[in-house]
Order: sequence, then structure tokens, then C-alpha cells
Amino acid sequence: MKLDINRVFINTDEYTDSCILKKEELELEDIILLEDVNIDIKLYKIDTEIYLNVKFRTKISIECVSCLNEAEKIIDDEFDVMYLSEREYLEYEESLKSDNEYDYKDTIKEVLEKNTYIDITKIVKEHIIVAVPLYPKCSENCEGLEEKKIYEKENDIDPRWQQLLNIVKEN
Repeated sequence: MKLDINRVFINTDEYTDSCILKKEELELEDIILLEDVNIDIKLYKIDTEIYLNVKFRTKISIECVSCLNEAEKIIDDEFDVMYLSEREYLEYEESLKSDNEYDYKDTIKEVLEKNTYIDITKIVKEHIIVAVPLYPKCSENCEGLEEKKIYEKENDIDPRWQQLLNIVKEN
């Protein structure tokens, strides 16, 4: 889904829309989407800067790192992007070099391409990848693998340590 900035801001400085991105459109390799992505878009213009606010929600399939079971996780996230013209971006970059200051405050600054399109699909795809937890769990109180529990119940002591204890007891 691409937004044409020239058409969006014809008679207004603000644009709001809701849409659904089909999971097939996103082409995520290692992430299994279980449902389409619901997106709410707010786009507004202040002078020559364009601000984009996106809220999205989808459901993915994960493998729990503790018990290795498949589980579903809802990803519900929001992000902001600020677009600048190429000239303004270069000026901004120069000001950072002189001030030695770099503060984004959860805002990603992008340069508007000459064709003035914003690719929502690409941006949402990137944020879904970032929103997936590194160590997903099926639940907060996941106990882990059953085999480990059975081993712990049957053997209070690791057999390697048991042999050392036997040596100590013999002496």
C-alpha cells in the first residue's frame, strides 16, 4: 500500500485511514502471520514536514523458548515517522554534525523520495519484525520442558556429581 502525498493533502493538512494488509503481501520469511494486519494511519502536514502515525495489530505464531510448544502472540504496536524533503534532511544532518546532538525520541526521520509516495507496507513489515520478541514464551509462567521436570524428580543429583560424592564418602 502506497500513499501519494500529492493526492492526500489536496484540500487538507490531515489524513486518517484504516486498512487491512493481507498477510500474503508482507512476505515475511521467518515470521508466521496467523491473520491479516489491521492498520490505522494518521498523516498530517506541518509546513513542509509530514508526520505519519501508524497503529497496527496482528497475530503471529511463535515457538516458546521454554517448552518448545507452538503458541499465538498478538502484536499490537504504534510508531511515528517524520518525513523531510531531501534539502531539509541534508540541513538537519549538517546541524547534527555541528551540535553533536542526536535525539530521535521514537521518531524515525525519512527523506521523501522525489515521487512523493510513502510505502506503508514496507514500514509496517519492518516494525512487525522488530516487534517480535527475541525470546518468546507461550505464557508468563511457562514451566519449561516436561523431560527436565521428570529428570529432576527421578534424580535429585546429577550422576556426574553423584560419582564425586561416592568418592568423598569412601574416603
